[in-house]
Amino acid sequence: MNSELFIIDFESSKSKRYYQLYERITRLIKDGSLSEGEKLPSIRVLSEKLGISKNTVTKSYSLLETNGFLHSEDKKGYFVTHSEKSAPKKSPSKPRGKDDSDDSVPTVEAILRMRGNSIPDFSPAEEQEKPVIRIEDAATGEHNPKENPVPVKTQDDTEHPLLHSFRKILSAHSLIFPPSPFGLSSLRKEISSLVSRQFSISTEPEQIIVGNSQLHLLWMTLQIRSLSSPCRKSDGMGLLRLASQLTDGSVQTIQPRVAFNGDCPSAVKKIFSSKNIPSVTLTASDLPSKISQASDGQATVFFTRSSEHPSAYSSQLLSWSKSRSYRSVIEFDDLAPSSRETRLKSKDIDDTVIYIGRLCPSTPVEAAFAVLPKDICADYQQHYDMLDCTLPLLNQLAIADFIGKGSADV
Repeated sequence: MNSELFIIDFESSKSKRYYQLYERITRLIKDGSLSEGEKLPSIRVLSEKLGISKNTVTKSYSLLETNGFLHSEDKKGYFVTHSEKSAPKKSPSKPRGKDDSDDSVPTVEAILRMRGNSIPDFSPAEEQEKPVIRIEDAATGEHNPKENPVPVKTQDDTEHPLLHSFRKILSAHSLIFPPSPFGLSSLRKEISSLVSRQFSISTEPEQIIVGNSQLHLLWMTLQIRSLSSPCRKSDGMGLLRLASQLTDGSVQTIQPRVAFNGDCPSAVKKIFSSKNIPSVTLTASDLPSKISQASDGQATVFFTRSSEHPSAYSSQLLSWSKSRSYRSVIEFDDLAPSSRETRLKSKDIDDTVIYIGRLCPSTPVEAAFAVLPKDICADYQQHYDMLDCTLPLLNQLAIADFIGKGSADV
């Protein structure tokens, strides 16, 4: 093919370069200069010929493919799909913005193609040398050689409906949001509705935090003052009363202690030990006896997995937590997504249980969430005020879209 057909004076237009190339190829297809089935120059060849980046060519080819002008074949290249007669009559709307540079947000098709090592005509050496573009860095376009959070390695993965949500989100959002240690409000609203439907857990979106794993959320929760330095509060009301207590030392900080309800994963124990929190494993045969053991051991935290919690004794465990202001219950959900067993949090009328669950465990994306009691949400916000959510932004957007379709589980 004569690559001279694609020569463009990019300085003559204010349109972005990838869109100028898109329009040029569209005209060549419509006027018959490029016939159906004809192979286009490779991304590498065309980028060198036009003096533009490979990413710019990739974006243009991907847009052409999305709109039905081209189709790609792995390890072969791009081919014209439509002739003049069959080409779509309506061209896509032109992107907004005055910036001519190639540093704009790449399309999802371009990112997934680059991450899947499926850009045609790249030699193995070039593929190894090219840094991987992380999806969560798409807002800046910066290269980051770290491992991608979503492994797109097999055909089965690329066909997963969650990845279609990734495609939709990247094309619809600018990916510019204010940082929040809790996560995006849109995702938290979806999670709130989801746990209400599936587990009858009543919670406000403002009580939900999202993260990349249950263990990491547990570790972050243990850092906040309410759990790391619990206080025994005296009775009374008013600021003067509180000032008096602080002056005479009547507000006491208590050494945090955790009571494990039965066997506990070693990873969980390591998290508590890393915070120098003494622990005791409750060995009694029934929950009432275990609660008594926890009280005798001066536990401030009662840790239980959802699979270990006998629902018949929910009220006793919740009463234990409610009876002292410094006590907390952490429920770590380890049940299968299909399980409809009662969660302790669903019985938590007084809002004293910290619930930590998984998000979409059947998908390639690892994610988790926690439901915090309202009275410790402010502590969490204050402690992590300068930090952002640990779950990448694009993952949050895609999961919110995925849950909204009714396809997700927890």
